[in-house]
Amino acid sequence: DFFHQEELITLSRVAFLSIPLSAIGIVPTAYLFKNLIIKEVTIQRIIVLTISGIVGIAMAFKGLAYWSLVAQQLTYCGLQSLGKYLLMPWRPSLHIDFGPVRRMFAFSSKILVTNVVGQVSNNILTVIFGRLFPVRTVGNFTQAYKWNNMASSMVSGMMQQVAQPVLASIKNENGRQLNIVRKMVRFTAFLAFPAMFGLAIISKEFLILLISYKWIDSVPILQILCVSGAFLPLYQPLQNLIVSHGRSDLFMWFNIAQIVIQIMLILFFSSYGVLVMVAVYSGFIAFWTVAWQLLCYRIIGYTTKHFILDTAPFMLAAAVSAGVAYVVAGVSDNMVAQLAIKVMVAAILYYVIMKLSRAQIMEECINFILKKRAKK
Repeated sequence: DFFHQEELITLSRVAFLSIPLSAIGIVPTAYLFKNLIIKEVTIQRIIVLTISGIVGIAMAFKGLAYWSLVAQQLTYCGLQSLGKYLLMPWRPSLHIDFGPVRRMFAFSSKILVTNVVGQVSNNILTVIFGRLFPVRTVGNFTQAYKWNNMASSMVSGMMQQVAQPVLASIKNENGRQLNIVRKMVRFTAFLAFPAMFGLAIISKEFLILLISYKWIDSVPILQILCVSGAFLPLYQPLQNLIVSHGRSDLFMWFNIAQIVIQIMLILFFSSYGVLVMVAVYSGFIAFWTVAWQLLCYRIIGYTTKHFILDTAPFMLAAAVSAGVAYVVAGVSDNMVAQLAIKVMVAAILYYVIMKLSRAQIMEECINFILKKRAKK
């Protein structure tokens, strides 16, 4: 009734099966996460993404429309849970002890509330757009949001696997936690800004060549969302630090404040159209990074100056690289050539800037890759 789409009823009843399918994988995910079993989880995730993607694409070619998306989601959730269960050496027994649950409840209940609020925050634009705008407009936004979220999640996912266990195991003696957080932020910024600014400049060619010209209206939306996509991965190490210090209460209340302010801003600008609402959303996401930084300052002394020094050089380098690549690509009228030129020029220029500025994080990444190859 809210969305004025009766087709959503049956669709939702089937799609919501992903909830119990995902729930089965909660304990294996926690075990693998705590024990830093990363390589196997990454391989398993790639396999599951491939299989579920094939299922969705095959059904789409059969003309099953949105049901192909539901099938893809259910396949992904089911195989993810099964795969993680098989990777985990521990097996449950019939003996159930609620003692640990009672001990953890005060802490974990706030994490639960925060996760619910986080899901609302991540999908609030779709909900509001679904109510205010035609299906076509919502479809354009959903398409843009999907690609932005996919690219941004790839960057944040690299940090998500290790940040929490590492920070929880190290005390801030002699500033050790501060140094680790700064390195995590620099590494995230080093990857996130070029990845998201790069996606912004190739969005037109990328969407047209991949999913056809009919999604051209998604391009400006995706370009604006890439701003928020560049800053969202920076939330990861800052939030992990807060949780690792047992401050799930601060984590919860700042997430609640974020979603409340977001909704107010979006509704206030709703009469100005989709692009303005998306721009306001992206700008707020970028601004709210400062709120998480200020919390970290209270905990370990991570100052605003630290944050600027850890992020601004990479943001400026990525912006310059993307801007030059966008201009240079204008020499060609061929869309494939434009895509290739933008990617190559932006990547080479970003590498050169990092090299000339002697960015230590890039040197460490290169040395790490070379050592891994040498071992093989």
